[in-house]
Amino acid sequence: MMHTDETVQPGKLQTASEADTTRVIVKPRFDYKSIRANADQIRTNMKNRNYTNVDVDRVIQLIDARSNSLAPIQNLRTRRKLVSDAVSKLKATLVRMKKEAGQKGESTQQSSASSPSAPLKAGDIIPGLAADIANMTEAELVQEGTRIKDELARLESEQDQILKELDQLAFKLPNDTHPMVPIGDESMANLLAHVNPSVGTLEAFREAGFVPKDHLELANQHGLIDLDTASNVTGSRFYYLLREAALMELALIQWTVSKLVSRGFTPVLPPDLARLQVIEGAGFQSRDERSLGHHIYHIQGHDTALSATAEIPLAGLYMNKILQEAELPQKLVAFNHCFRTEIGGLGVQSKGIYRVHQFSKVEMFVVCTPEQGDALHEELIQIERELFTELGLNFKVLDMPTGDLGAPAYRKVDMEALMPGRSLIVHASASAIANQANDGKKKKRAGDTEPETVAFSTRGFSVDDLGKVKPTYGEISSTSNCTDYQARRLNIRYRPSQSKSGASEAGEEIADPSAASGSATGPATRFAYTLNGTACAVPRMLVAIWEQFQQPDGTIRIPKPLQPYLMGQEVIPFLPRK
Repeated sequence: MMHTDETVQPGKLQTASEADTTRVIVKPRFDYKSIRANADQIRTNMKNRNYTNVDVDRVIQLIDARSNSLAPIQNLRTRRKLVSDAVSKLKATLVRMKKEAGQKGESTQQSSASSPSAPLKAGDIIPGLAADIANMTEAELVQEGTRIKDELARLESEQDQILKELDQLAFKLPNDTHPMVPIGDESMANLLAHVNPSVGTLEAFREAGFVPKDHLELANQHGLIDLDTASNVTGSRFYYLLREAALMELALIQWTVSKLVSRGFTPVLPPDLARLQVIEGAGFQSRDERSLGHHIYHIQGHDTALSATAEIPLAGLYMNKILQEAELPQKLVAFNHCFRTEIGGLGVQSKGIYRVHQFSKVEMFVVCTPEQGDALHEELIQIERELFTELGLNFKVLDMPTGDLGAPAYRKVDMEALMPGRSLIVHASASAIANQANDGKKKKRAGDTEPETVAFSTRGFSVDDLGKVKPTYGEISSTSNCTDYQARRLNIRYRPSQSKSGASEAGEEIADPSAASGSATGPATRFAYTLNGTACAVPRMLVAIWEQFQQPDGTIRIPKPLQPYLMGQEVIPFLPRK
């Protein structure tokens, strides 16, 4: 039986500092010198990306306070060493003098007479000391050492508080943005390519003489999904995949993983849970404090949460590691279950399995050098294009704008597939909203249901209506270049080859000098780059395949690459209602 303090709480994400953690498993390393020098660019970048969760002015204040605290602490440490050395030498001198006096056979009275009339001072035996230390006796030096210890403890405590707040705020800063990324919301995305543009279009369905159904209607007609039972067993937005739907999930996973392994990717099955420090280190956070944790299932009473994507545990796989440059790039392909609370869904656009709390996904993840980053990002994009092209899908390739970038992404390219049945549902919803607006307040006073919650279907459309509907595309994948954003938060580094310079990043200020210093083992380490890409998000793929490949006779064509995994089955048969 699960204890009450181990229940899963949607939206209950705690920051690593708030959770009951027993130890810090990773120390972030931010380039505060660069942040200080580029404060204006950071403010502009946050504005362009709609991030309001960090006060940049406060960050700069803390950076300056940290810098101002360094000299007094270092001066006290230097003085502490001088005082400690002086005490040691004074004691050693006094011991030596007494020993020499005893060896000469002098009486205690004679020794006292031959000893200096005044107590020995530090300056008497150590040349070049500052005047105040030089004039101190052993007792005064001990007293000064105690004073320094107390003052140093106070200053270091104040510095620790500054660093703690500074690290917490720096954690929330989004990555820089590639200069080619368009500024604005998702409507400003740049179209890079449109693949198979004639497949599954509303015009094609009009010419074939039938109205396409949305994926939920298709699933009901073919016995593929059970949402009602899942809602009773688990809750809303969970589902059972049945019959060919279950086989198609397994087929998509096996086919996708096989394709990537054949291209040199290492297969990984990661855990579905991760510590909050790792989740934060991977950059999963909100754009504002109000939505913090709204996409994470936190395990109450523990510092862990269910992973929203395999990207999180894969990034954690390299946490606190130093790789050799010859080992890079490292390419991984992982299958896992993703868990997202998806609070505040988009009404009819979230119906069926388009937006759910749990789903299966195949994820690509890469660790590389900065010089390899752009080329590998393009490689991930091409892999996604090839996979979806081979399946025969109609999809667009989009360079996403600043308003759609997550915190870690320097640049993000999405693939969006045509969903013809969903196009009709979105159109019907928009029409209902417009009609209600035209009716004024009359319907609202009558207590009518809001259009977003109406169970719209495609049954109200005729073939002639299809020319009036705007096609709707839904995201099926994305790939991001995260530069060193995750690496700095999870301490993922590599050591360049001997032929390269031992310097760390230009202008970089390392919190822990050992993190980038050269040694006998080779040049100084550098922070790696990380990239990720969705090779297959199963529910969205099923939606696109079912809607694009539905046939006039009620069957659904199964893409040829998947047929071997379904025992050669070419179509999903129509199940007439009993």
